[in-house]
This record gives sequence, C-alpha cells and structure tokens, in this order.
Amino acid sequence: MPLLSVLAELLQPLHLLHAAVVRRIRWRSRHYRVFDNDRFVSLP
Repeated sequence: MPLLSVLAELLQPLHLLHAAVVRRIRWRSRHYRVFDNDRFVSLP
C-alpha cells in the first residue's frame, strides 16, 4: 500500500503539532499530563 505510506508521511507535521499542543497522553487505560521537565501526573 504505497498510498497509505505517503499519506502517513504527509500527516507527520499534523501529529507533531498535536503533540506540542495537547499535553495529555493515554497509556493503556490510564491518562497522564506531561510537563516540559519530563514530569508527569496521573489524571482522574
């Protein structure tokens, strides 16, 4: 599927922007807030 590969590459800047703006991650069933100094806290 070369088309999907090209599409994934074109969406990379959007993924980077989203990661810079949204400081929350989901790992398994847990949510965490990530800070600039590599510190993170669990969210309810």
